[in-house]
Amino acid sequence: MRKINAVYRITTPLFLGGADIERTAELKPTSLKGVLRFWFRAVNYGKHKNYREVKKAEDKIFGNTNAQSNVFFKIETQELKIVTQANSTDKFRKLFKGGTAYLGYGLDDRKGGEVRYRPYIRPDQAFQLKLLLKPRMRDKIINDDLIMPIKALGLFGGLGSRSRRGFGSLTLDSIVAEGENIWSPPKSKEDLIKTYQAFYSSLKLGNDEPEYTAFSKNSRTIVLKEYNSFSAALKEVGGKMMAFRRDCKKDAKLVSDFLKSGQADSHPERVAFGLPHNYFFAGMGERGEATIDPIVISSLTGDRNKTRRASPLFIKIVLLKGPKGTTYIPVITLFPSKFLPPNSQILMAQSEGRKFEKELKPNVSYKIVNEFMDQCKKELDGAEVRFND
Repeated sequence: MRKINAVYRITTPLFLGGADIERTAELKPTSLKGVLRFWFRAVNYGKHKNYREVKKAEDKIFGNTNAQSNVFFKIETQELKIVTQANSTDKFRKLFKGGTAYLGYGLDDRKGGEVRYRPYIRPDQAFQLKLLLKPRMRDKIINDDLIMPIKALGLFGGLGSRSRRGFGSLTLDSIVAEGENIWSPPKSKEDLIKTYQAFYSSLKLGNDEPEYTAFSKNSRTIVLKEYNSFSAALKEVGGKMMAFRRDCKKDAKLVSDFLKSGQADSHPERVAFGLPHNYFFAGMGERGEATIDPIVISSLTGDRNKTRRASPLFIKIVLLKGPKGTTYIPVITLFPSKFLPPNSQILMAQSEGRKFEKELKPNVSYKIVNEFMDQCKKELDGAEVRFND
């Protein structure tokens, strides 16, 4: 194998910063290379069964600080149209409402009554990703080493900010390897489900909980109903997530009691959706704000550092062009894995006032994430992807 050409279609607004993140958005080969490295690690964990071996395989193809990449990356596209606040304030206002605003938290900056929106690359534009292997590696890298991450990006992932919440979704239009077309995009929901089933069936899946975000036998994918626009798809899924959060009354009471007393025996269950996250209780004034962050403690120095834990739940919008015309389908996938490294704690802290703080031992269950998925499946005509054990 010498050349691979993949065409992706931008399906939802893509927030990918350029040289000036407040003025422009930009698509770079380095961004695609980074995200394909991520999906290479995700699809290969079951094959190698530990991060160290996966990293060796990854570095062999994509390079590292000591060795160059054995694959050249190039993007070809017509000039991409960028939406900025200066040229389309109304588009931002229409986009960032209700459930969509919830999924896009952080993409707008609200200070002093003024709202500033980050630029984004407009949906329904395509680009071609070209991969060329160095001659000495052409017999050492098999097709699946690159094809599977390319497919995974098109089926589960996206680019840019909030890509795990449906923004920057990319739909895979075609893959051509050595002149042969090896990908036909699904044209219906039924075709899409079969495509996911075929993808899972082609993976080596382990029973163990992965060390990082990766496919395993505990991964779970649900294909939801079709919508006439990406905005309607984002709005409804985001609305379901907002409502689910409001219904987590046990978590809200736990944090409220902590803000009043400084005492807590456990952290909220909802940390399983990712950290950090915030709580705000309007009736408590400035004392009613709390932040929940993961703390990693160095085994060598004992230093304690706040970090992040990205969400294990991926929301993806897939574009279909079939008998019904153009439709958009939300797909939600859970990747259970080790939630935090050893020697980690979860910090609950009051933002203002007395500033209570409490460090708690992580006790994270993905049960609450599965409950959200079950609700979406029931209420949004979802179909579970079944794959071979």
